[in-house]
Amino acid sequence: MSATNARLVALLLLAPLLAAGIAVRSPAEPALAQNTVDVDNDNKVITITINANLIGNDLQVPLLEADFEEYWGKEGGYTYRCYKVVFKLDLVAASSPQRGRHTVFIVPTKFGDPFIATVSSPRDYRPAEESATGRWSKWDGSTTQAHEWGHVLGLPDEYNELDTNGNGERDYGEGSVPDPSRAPEYSWTDDSPMNGIIDAGEVSLKPGEQPSLMAELGRSQVLQRHIDSIIDKHAPSLTECQGTLSGTITETPLKDDYRELTRSADFEGWFDIDDDGNVTGEITLTYDAVLTVEDLPGADVGIAAFDPEVGGRVTDPNPTRSYPLTGSLEGDGLTLEIATPEEERERDPIEFTIIADPGVSAGLGGGDAFTAPGGNVQIIKIDMTPFTPFGGFPATVEDNAVHFLEEGDGYQIKWDAELANVAQR
Repeated sequence: MSATNARLVALLLLAPLLAAGIAVRSPAEPALAQNTVDVDNDNKVITITINANLIGNDLQVPLLEADFEEYWGKEGGYTYRCYKVVFKLDLVAASSPQRGRHTVFIVPTKFGDPFIATVSSPRDYRPAEESATGRWSKWDGSTTQAHEWGHVLGLPDEYNELDTNGNGERDYGEGSVPDPSRAPEYSWTDDSPMNGIIDAGEVSLKPGEQPSLMAELGRSQVLQRHIDSIIDKHAPSLTECQGTLSGTITETPLKDDYRELTRSADFEGWFDIDDDGNVTGEITLTYDAVLTVEDLPGADVGIAAFDPEVGGRVTDPNPTRSYPLTGSLEGDGLTLEIATPEEERERDPIEFTIIADPGVSAGLGGGDAFTAPGGNVQIIKIDMTPFTPFGGFPATVEDNAVHFLEEGDGYQIKWDAELANVAQR
């Protein structure tokens, strides 16, 4: 059984786990592909090449190539499941657009003029089959150009434009602010005057997160979810990892005469196994948790009496977390674990909200409490540490498959794994 986090139980918290299946098909590369894709399943390498023409300033070719390499040419490549991902740029100076290649126009500007950086593409853009058109100033910096190449690769903007002068459109000199609904690395607080609009100064980067290249410029970077999205657009179902994983966990870490706390998680993932039996991969967990408090004794408040009402649930807008997966295969025993230690998982907690009548603790502690506007209901928000479903016990591999089931007092762990041609050790 997975260890129950004492702090979670004390605060009535909860939740986690993961699976991912990959189908394989033969790639059908178009005769004139704007972005060419090569999937090397033997060496686990995916190479995506942007084929584009540059019109307007031949001297910009080596500069754009260098700027592309700074962001997208990461040393050692990026990763997608068990694959290394490599991005290349085939940029050729030309006098006119050509079929089968993207087109980038260098727009004449003078030093000090507003920067011009846009990419237009068809609706539901397919980067390997359709053309995108960019219009850039020669003064655009490397981060701006990397952002625009992200559009060519199929990534959307993750920011809101700021209309500071209120004319209904974004003018030159007006900035932007990351949109947390599209970039989950950020959080938003609607400061006074509370207008329900994301304004400048109201968005901040969450602790431990990295700034998104598609949400802001400057110190931003390409994130793993960007890579995942690009591969999904370019090479769906072309990859094959050795192992896939899926399962569920349910627990009741707290149950007494009045309170019952249940927590659960669905999970999926992938993994590879090296020649020494070492497992590396990734697991994604979607957490849930519910607290019910019933039959509490009535309370007297002055001359009035009332029956307390208390309850709780996960209210995090995105209760899904991904972590590296580790483990080992020894003989016919497969052991899996989340590689991220619990203290590091605590830095990215899941919001759990308890609703109660004011003055009723029901044994609940911690969190920030406040009274809901227009009523007498107290709301307590508590950070819940994402928990692991693995207890460190090996699962038996039979015919390259695992069907694991462990049940005990108040808990059940169930998961399945499929291994592709892995010799047992």
